[in-house]
Amino acid sequence: MSAVLVKVADGVAVITLNRPEQRNAMSLDLVQGFREAVAQVGEDPQVRVVVVTGAGRAFSSGADFGTLPSLAAESGLEGEAAMRHGIQTLYAAFTCLNQLQVPTIAAVNGAAIGGGLGIALQCDLRIVAGRAKLGATFSRLGIHSGMGITKLLPEAVGDQLGRELLFTGRIFRGEEAAQAGFALKAVEFDQVLPEAMDLARRIAGAAPLAVQWIKRTLKDPSLKDQDAVMEAESAAQASLMQTRDAVEGLRAGVEGREPRFEGR
Repeated sequence: MSAVLVKVADGVAVITLNRPEQRNAMSLDLVQGFREAVAQVGEDPQVRVVVVTGAGRAFSSGADFGTLPSLAAESGLEGEAAMRHGIQTLYAAFTCLNQLQVPTIAAVNGAAIGGGLGIALQCDLRIVAGRAKLGATFSRLGIHSGMGITKLLPEAVGDQLGRELLFTGRIFRGEEAAQAGFALKAVEFDQVLPEAMDLARRIAGAAPLAVQWIKRTLKDPSLKDQDAVMEAESAAQASLMQTRDAVEGLRAGVEGREPRFEGR
């Protein structure tokens, strides 16, 4: 049984963490499988949106700390340096989501703990099960938060709540997470993936080049103020107006029909 499944249809790729008996913990096979899955969908020109979810009742319970010694040993280093290599290798398998040009959606169907929460935070958008247990529980394990969570969680839920969650390591529910802005919405368990897929299809129906460029602008750390953003926007608009999709979008608007975008 593959630790990670990939299915592509109608411009939407679904990556499923597929170790339900381990609550989709980050075992060696899942780490490798996820890295390969992201590379696969990133190279597929048909993919316009990526959805990440978990098999079973959990999204991911986070790092399998039995995995770290193996990853550390690969470095040929010793002691703390080897462990640091192992941690960086583990997390890099999931932060590679950030390298995708297309939008990403986390369908958080169940528990997302530690690194599992980190996977969800790598995504652009999140749909969460209302009763799902979430937590950046690192401080309760005696370690520092990782996978960028120290920055990403306060950005998602607000600075004060983010700090409280990081300092205490407490578990919080999907409803609270959605109310704080972590997720677009909280729904029942069996509606998480359908809601995420509906959102993915709506995004896939937009002009893919425009969506990708908008994502690039949103993530550009150099755009610090409105003038810089407007400069980037005008450059993107001028370039995209030369594409066939822009011609199709304008024509469809005049003709009162849905556009048929080709990504060209």
